[in-house]
Amino acid sequence: MGSGKRKRKRKEYMKRLSRVDSDKFVREWRKRLESWLHEMKQDIIYFRNQKNLRPSLIHDRIKEILVELRSYGSSAVELEYDNTVNLLSTFYFETYADLFGRHLYRLRISMNT
Repeated sequence: MGSGKRKRKRKEYMKRLSRVDSDKFVREWRKRLESWLHEMKQDIIYFRNQKNLRPSLIHDRIKEILVELRSYGSSAVELEYDNTVNLLSTFYFETYADLFGRHLYRLRISMNT
């Protein structure tokens, strides 16, 4: 089975889940989201060690994840958009704070309270 066919089937599966079994959709989505976050963290460590870290690495991946969620339809967005944005924002600021200084994360936290 080709990669394109797998992606199409996964997309249709997730769309259907978001409509007919919201609890299972949330579990599946969060499992994927955690996997993507782990993958991004590994990429950041690798590129930082290679002195080749580009800020767009994180931005582009976050955009892809949000596009993926939106592609599952309005039911999926309603179920998980807020949680996803919250997790991605936290990941983004924590990562940048690790790279450029912890005071940046404390600043972000104080701005949100």
